[in-house]
Amino acid sequence: MDIMELLAGRIESIDENVKEILVQTTKTNGRVNTHDRQLEQLQRDVKGLEASKNITKGRDKAVWVMLTVVGIIIGYFIQNFLTKH
Repeated sequence: MDIMELLAGRIESIDENVKEILVQTTKTNGRVNTHDRQLEQLQRDVKGLEASKNITKGRDKAVWVMLTVVGIIIGYFIQNFLTKH
């Protein structure tokens, strides 16, 4: 009977260890899932920022072209004004 009690105690100990491992694995999986969701959200945010950066880049170029044209026109009028007077 002594061996049976020893085996039963050992099985209970193994069962407790398995339960602790299961709890820890569940916690770890929860943290990993949370990190995965956060990573996916960050990737979506970065893609959105890249898209807006491209839009802004094109808009900035258009603004510079318009300012250059306005500057040329103003320069032309100043030159004509100075040569007439």
